[in-house]
Amino acid sequence: MELRNVLTFVAASKLKSFSKVADQLGYAQSTITTQIQQLERELGQPLFDRINHSIYLTHFGEQILPLAEKMTDLAQEIKLINATPKTTSGRLHITVPESVLYGGFLQLSLAFRSIYPGIQLELATASSIELPQMLLENKTDLILTLGNTDAEENLRKVYLTTSPVVWVASKNHPLASSSSISLDEIAREQLILTENISIYYKMVMSLFHKHALYPQPVIQIKNTRAIVDLLSSSNAVSFLPIYTLKSDTTQNLLSILKVNSPEMHINITGVVNRNKWISPQLQFFINLLNNKKWLL
Repeated sequence: MELRNVLTFVAASKLKSFSKVADQLGYAQSTITTQIQQLERELGQPLFDRINHSIYLTHFGEQILPLAEKMTDLAQEIKLINATPKTTSGRLHITVPESVLYGGFLQLSLAFRSIYPGIQLELATASSIELPQMLLENKTDLILTLGNTDAEENLRKVYLTTSPVVWVASKNHPLASSSSISLDEIAREQLILTENISIYYKMVMSLFHKHALYPQPVIQIKNTRAIVDLLSSSNAVSFLPIYTLKSDTTQNLLSILKVNSPEMHINITGVVNRNKWISPQLQFFINLLNNKKWLL
């Protein structure tokens, strides 16, 4: 029994389409069909019913699936044991929000490349709204997203941490030396916030509205680094995750304001496609993600 045929069977049981399996595994659809037929001949019974261009597990296929999944898991463990940092090669595509990229993720990526020099990393940024769809469309191997991903059943969490979100302004701002600032005072300030669809914007506006406050930002910018640059040279105030403020330069120019409001945190979640096999290369990255304190 060939392992690749078992891998194809497991993928087909999840994707419910030979053409989708072909796209995911990089084979021609005819190859996928042949592999399933070979496995069915070896086992002596059909694994799928083919109805109107769709495939459904037979009762026998449902019985075989848990055993096939164990086989693929064991095969992956064997590959991980056999692989060494210096000999492992391949490519990973990882997509994160812009704020996370500059909040320590670049340093983590450099650390990964120093351990696994043969694995090529392709990094990209996207909004938290775009990220899950990119994963489902197989455009990336791993995403880090902000907020909650529980709504999508085809996604699986592989990492979770939290970061405080704080009020921040220039060290020269009049409020920087205050030990107690009301939310009313903040609402009267010039606010530079992220765009409407961002999770930070939604968090801060929800907070204002709970206190019957309806301020309008003077500027909205998608890029948190641009907001940090503007704050250092203006009298504006913003609401940002603390990891965007931890560089030496930023710490010398900006102050976290002591605002009398509930502490707020944001989840940063590492997510993979539940229906996609986790390669040894991806597992190495996930392990580093969980074992190294990387968020600034």
